[in-house]
Amino acid sequence: MKQWKKWALLFAVSGIGLPAMAQGQVGVGGAIGYSQYVYKDYDHLVLPIPMISYESDTFYFRGLSAGYYLWKQPQQQLALDVTYSPRNFDPDDTSDQQLKQLDKRHSTVLLGARYQWRTDVGQINASFHFDAADETDGGLLANVSYGYPLPVSQQLTLTPSIGADWHNGKFNQYYYGVNNREALAANLSAYNADASVSPYLNLGLRYRVNKSLMTTAAVRYTWLSSEISDSPMAGRDGIYSTFLSVVYQF
Repeated sequence: MKQWKKWALLFAVSGIGLPAMAQGQVGVGGAIGYSQYVYKDYDHLVLPIPMISYESDTFYFRGLSAGYYLWKQPQQQLALDVTYSPRNFDPDDTSDQQLKQLDKRHSTVLLGARYQWRTDVGQINASFHFDAADETDGGLLANVSYGYPLPVSQQLTLTPSIGADWHNGKFNQYYYGVNNREALAANLSAYNADASVSPYLNLGLRYRVNKSLMTTAAVRYTWLSSEISDSPMAGRDGIYSTFLSVVYQF
């Protein structure tokens, strides 16, 4: 897998984005991430990642996403969003001889909306996207999560959160399904995937070193839906990912 796709994958599965910034701020820095792969006999990934972000009252850029605010208030935000989805499968990247006979699954671009609601009892995030590049022939994704910030000190905040990822059947079929031709070539059973809901737990940490320097970390575990884990392409029923970043804001 090309190096830039590995960087992108870690952004996507890390469960933590760039730290929130004030209006007009730019953030630059670096990170290191670790992730397991869903697919059978893929090596785990440990990789350094460059990071950049920007926030204004009408526009944002965060890692792999860019958006335009339709509505932005201190407690609620709604934005149109475009995101690069690095999820892909390359048969050259597995050591499983049967999976080596399967077709590639390509990364894509997602278009949709993101909503955030901050309350006194926590923060709710929701998103809905469709496959704008149509690699999946009509793939749809949604996410919802709830987190509660726990200030430990003026500098340190812990944020446990729960959430769930939803994929429609077309999205899952593209990335985890096995058609009859592939099944015959690879000596596998054909597999048709339906829609799925995969819940996850995430623990985030934010430590402000000084006014400009911020460190963040997170660990996430996702329980894969049986629609994914029962695929002959899958090698596990859950995945871990972790992320550590240092960002300078100016």
